[in-house]
Amino acid sequence: MNVFAETVVARSEGVLFTDLDGIVVTMNVDDGAYHEFDPIGSRIWHLIDRPTSAGDICRRLVEEYDVGPEACLADVIGFLNEIGEMQLIRFEDGRA
Repeated sequence: MNVFAETVVARSEGVLFTDLDGIVVTMNVDDGAYHEFDPIGSRIWHLIDRPTSAGDICRRLVEEYDVGPEACLADVIGFLNEIGEMQLIRFEDGRA
């Protein structure tokens, strides 16, 4: 799936996670794969605890970090595409 600013995502149901001093570690119960996110990826993970658009994620990150909106959106889209391929998130239409 290609993520766009309007794409709404949320965490997949079958993903367990823990926060270790600001670093999120996930485990997909379907395949047993573990993933560790950097601090920004971890912040995004916390922002998608309920359905949220990529654009809304960027608006929050621009407020919190020294980053421009265009660069932020490109990075967020890349991250969401990556964790979407890992089946860690679900998309608005129900696809994972």
